[in-house]
Amino acid sequence: MKQIKLGKKYSRIDNLIFNLSEVNSIKVWRQEMSVKHYQNFITQPLIKPNTIEYRKYQINIVEKCLKGNTLVILPTGLGKTIIAAIVAAHRLLKYPNSKCIMLAPTKPLVNQHCEIFRKVLDLPSHEINAITGNIKPQNRINILNSSRAVLMTPQILENDLIAGRYDLKDISLLIFDEAHRAIGSYSYTYIAKEYMKQADHPLILGLTASPGSEREKIEEVCKNLFIHKIETRTEYSPDVRPYIHPIFLEWKTVKLPPDFLKIKKLLETLFKDKLKILKDYGYLESFDVKKISRKDLLDLKAKIQRELAEYLRPPSSLFTVSLAVAEALKISHALELLETQGITPVAEYLAKMGKEVKRPGHQKATENLLNDPRMLEIQKLVQKLEEENFEHPKILETVKIILRQIQLNKKTRVIVFTKFRNTAKKLVEELEKIDGINPVRFVGQASKESDIGLTQKEQLKILEEFKQGIYNVLVATSVAEEGLDIADCDLVVCYDAVPSAIRQIQRKGRTGRRRPGKMVVLIAEKTRDEAYFWSAKHKEKMMKQTIKELSEKFDVIETGISKPLESFMKPREEIKIYIDNRELRSQTAKHLTELGVRLVPEQLLIADYIISDRVAIERKTAEDFLQSIIDKRLFQQLANLKSNYKNPVLIIEGETIYGKKAISPEAIRGALASIILDFNIPILWAKTSSETAHLIYAIAKREQIKEKRYPSIKREKIPLSDKELQEYIVSGLPGIDLTLAKRLLKELKTVENIFTAPEEVLKKIKGIGEKTARKIREILTLPYEEESG
Repeated sequence: MKQIKLGKKYSRIDNLIFNLSEVNSIKVWRQEMSVKHYQNFITQPLIKPNTIEYRKYQINIVEKCLKGNTLVILPTGLGKTIIAAIVAAHRLLKYPNSKCIMLAPTKPLVNQHCEIFRKVLDLPSHEINAITGNIKPQNRINILNSSRAVLMTPQILENDLIAGRYDLKDISLLIFDEAHRAIGSYSYTYIAKEYMKQADHPLILGLTASPGSEREKIEEVCKNLFIHKIETRTEYSPDVRPYIHPIFLEWKTVKLPPDFLKIKKLLETLFKDKLKILKDYGYLESFDVKKISRKDLLDLKAKIQRELAEYLRPPSSLFTVSLAVAEALKISHALELLETQGITPVAEYLAKMGKEVKRPGHQKATENLLNDPRMLEIQKLVQKLEEENFEHPKILETVKIILRQIQLNKKTRVIVFTKFRNTAKKLVEELEKIDGINPVRFVGQASKESDIGLTQKEQLKILEEFKQGIYNVLVATSVAEEGLDIADCDLVVCYDAVPSAIRQIQRKGRTGRRRPGKMVVLIAEKTRDEAYFWSAKHKEKMMKQTIKELSEKFDVIETGISKPLESFMKPREEIKIYIDNRELRSQTAKHLTELGVRLVPEQLLIADYIISDRVAIERKTAEDFLQSIIDKRLFQQLANLKSNYKNPVLIIEGETIYGKKAISPEAIRGALASIILDFNIPILWAKTSSETAHLIYAIAKREQIKEKRYPSIKREKIPLSDKELQEYIVSGLPGIDLTLAKRLLKELKTVENIFTAPEEVLKKIKGIGEKTARKIREILTLPYEEESG
């Protein structure tokens, strides 16, 4: 009988000799023990029995997640939310008096995750809750206090943390869905930092299907979320392959018709002329003119604005190049619309430019372009094609692809992705003409000009009707790309290519979830469609390589998680600052709380921050500072500030105040001189919101710690004009800033008309969508209740 000696793998019995049948018995025993071990993870007390399919890779990932802060990178459709729910169950069992929070960037995602948590966790349904912005702050506090698992959008949690409504002390697990968003100033970054500062037993779990293609961005995500382990799987990983359904990728090219090419050539000629001006003045030396992108132009615009700020009397050449880069940006956008979208979007963009030029203070670049003979010819050609209902060939191709799919399978579901809302509208109109195709448009909640967004309720209704088959084609913008579990979709059609690996992966992830799927990308030949498609393909390849390298080496990358958070733990004497409610949304407020300042939100008549009984601060971004000069409110605000506080301060925040608005540098400098000499108010400059926060903190520390002077709100009457008082009252409504307040007053004439206007009237005002209109009506009709205690 053949014999085999067991090596170190079987260390406990490595000195014994077994025959082959005995070895097989040991293997079976080990497999059975392994299954039992993994089954223990999904049969523990807080998980409902028979609700989770046994998947070994999920339990392997859960084991790793329970050991420390982990970023899980997993292809779409493999149950990232299930993993989150299992980790939550273990943490709640380990810390019975704790809670778990899962954050997701959109309300539909929050509700989707809430359903899964209620399905998986063996907790009373009232202990698993979704919290959104529609819930009043006090009710949010009550829900959080009575829940064990809470699912919410990050903006709500961030605002409540800044306002000091509750803390994260007893949160034993914080889950960040779509964790690739944790870069820059996105809410995830602030929340993670506060969580690591406050929680008694912190554990972070980040979830994403696509963290990005740049190593620096992935490392930034890990640093911001205090990650020290990356757990990743691809569609080729052995333990997930049995659960992966193939997704077939096809790209289909179309040729632009001669009339399109004629318009394209005219736009390209205009574009080259503007680039020539920039080149002649030496501004394109570091750029490849043939490949110059919109981002390059925006960077160039910022550079020129910085140069404008350096001169007392800027040379005319600077104004020439400033105008050229502004015009180039507009032409570039028109080209993108023509090449990738169609005639209707181009016509709407040109019409928008026509309206803009009629407004006071309009951009000179818009006026210049519309007066150019070539642009006049373009307008005529576009108008002619629009009258003939001539559209982009991709529209006809989209219809053909969907029709073929429905003929093959009458129960099929199709999602069409497009970048622009007006293209989505046009596609729905064309698809509605075909028997057997029942399309519906799916867009975000924000209202844009005359295009009213969908409410959360409307979004959920559309998704449910798409699942039921009432609609079989969903024509969506980017709002449907991220995370949503949208029925059994057989086909994804990308009307336009995207240059982002993240968005490409997310679009592809809407199909192939329960059975094989297909994605077709439409590409207009010799346009930026081609460049975008191959750019995304290259970035996706780079992303996989980067993730592999980081997951192998990540333990050596310093994230700070393995060290005591000494910088967070330094005891500080409490500094309290009164902050205007409208400032709570600013990055400055966020940075102040990170510095340990206790912010007290108030509806302040004057100032944005009250530091002491003698110091109050008005903060203005560069754009707001210039706008306040134009609309003549700046000096009245400063007069009120000066008459009520002995030491008022103005902080201007931004890289530069020059070149941003239609206002001359001389006028700007005249205003600055008046503030200093006539009002005797010092001006402090800050390039970033973080710098602003540190300035405010330094002033508050001196006043409160050294001088022992504490904030006091001056209640005496402020001498406001009738117009200013009207604007002030209206700007106190939810979601209404000064610009929208003026727009409401201009349209509805009186404060009374605004307060009594029905929701239908309010949402027709530019910039006020259904969501804001509904909130206004809710607050105006809500009975007043005094807070207990």
